[in-house]
Amino acid sequence: MGRYSDLGGRTAYEVLQLPESAPAADVVKAYRRRQREVHPDLGGDRDESAQVAIAYRWLTRERPDYDDHLRSLRGFDPAWGTPESAGASSDGFEGPARDSEGPAWDGKDPVRDSEGSVWDEAVPDPASAAGGEQVWWGTWEPEEVVEDPPAPSSPESSGEKFPDKGLDDEPDDLWARVQADQEAKERWREGLIRAARQSRQPRERKTGRRWSFAVFWAVLTAVMGLYFMSIPLALWMLFQMWRFPESYRGKVLMWIVLVWSVAQFFREAVTSVGGLFTGL
Repeated sequence: MGRYSDLGGRTAYEVLQLPESAPAADVVKAYRRRQREVHPDLGGDRDESAQVAIAYRWLTRERPDYDDHLRSLRGFDPAWGTPESAGASSDGFEGPARDSEGPAWDGKDPVRDSEGSVWDEAVPDPASAAGGEQVWWGTWEPEEVVEDPPAPSSPESSGEKFPDKGLDDEPDDLWARVQADQEAKERWREGLIRAARQSRQPRERKTGRRWSFAVFWAVLTAVMGLYFMSIPLALWMLFQMWRFPESYRGKVLMWIVLVWSVAQFFREAVTSVGGLFTGL
């Protein structure tokens, strides 16, 4: 029974802050929540984190045995299936009740004692015959074995992993998941800062064929605009097209000047041809 006695006087349910009827899924959720609160790498207490890990292991791998242990501490022997009171033993004879602190019977057979013979041999507890731990009745008391709880100082030395898919799968490390979340947030923040800085910087001029094409159309439309349109308007459009050669605004202005210039060219051509025919 000593293997379940290293949680500082609390039960595994109390350590995980769960009711004893909680399903397995709630045990996993409670373990995640408690490790986020008490993990030493997140600013929590190392001993408390170790106890949370031990409680989680008991309630996921050894829960039936642990529940039997709790019932035996409260005066109920799971191997016999009957509650014990202070005045009657579970075998129906009057006598002191068994508890978890010591043996309830001195190891003597009441039937053979009545015939004058004394049996001083230790008799095994029926619970051991049912597959439980070896607990003897008599003058010998079992040595209590207390396991030292692990002291997680880092994700590698913790030994307990964070469940991800379920109880049957290998859980992921809690610290690795926290680190991954922090790195993702940092990358997202750096991306926002980089985008904001780029939006404040002046747009770089295009190079190569695209920039040459933009310069050609800007010069052509500017010349035609200066010839067919007013000089201030043509200069303003030329400045806008030079400032935003590849933007939507520059392209719209370029097409306006081009269409207007072509229209003016055809109008002048028609007028000139008409004058020639009129002179004839």
